[in-house]
Amino acid sequence: MSKPFVILGAARQAGETRRAVDIAFPSELIDLTVLSEHHIGGYDYAHSNADDDFLTIVEGMLTANNIVFATPVYWYAMSAPMKIFLSG
Repeated sequence: MSKPFVILGAARQAGETRRAVDIAFPSELIDLTVLSEHHIGGYDYAHSNADDDFLTIVEGMLTANNIVFATPVYWYAMSAPMKIFLSG
């Protein structure tokens, strides 16, 4: 069985959202991807962001049985890094 794939979309790597992930999931039992450590461009019709890290993260997601999107909520919306990732 594969480990849950957790995508941390917080701007602060050591913030409250990371703390919540650490409480919910012991680090050795998950595959953690921190979006702030990756370069992901916004959607572009010219595909100028084809060499960013988006596909690498998606390939990791495809191997997982469970995917967790961990993001702080600002004014009823997810963080900017998570919005950029999900629009990719």
